Amino acid sequence: MPYIITHGFRMDTGHIDAITRTASSDLIAARAAVQQVISDNDPNYDADMLNAVDALPTDGGTVPLPDGTVIEVQRVSWPYLHVRSGTGVNTHAAILAAYNAAR
Repeated sequence: MPYIITHGFRMDTGHIDAITRTASSDLIAARAAVQQVISDNDPNYDADMLNAVDALPTDGGTVPLPDGTVIEVQRVSWPYLHVRSGTGVNTHAAILAAYNAAR
């Protein structure tokens, strides 16, 4: 199952005002994307933050960052991602590429 990784500010409504949003093919890739967002945005990240990433369950979750932003990992279906890619491509790799190129 693919995942959407959103980094941004959590609004009072619970919605995340996105700074960045990407998609990944599976949980391993999603965790790697989260680790990249952490290292890009917080040069002083610690092992606890990386442990939180490693502990993300298969249904996703959130990782709060010290700057007040959060990273949300949401499991989605391939059809959901395909519709949001805005293209007629039909392979998983092409769907991911199209979705991420549009962001």
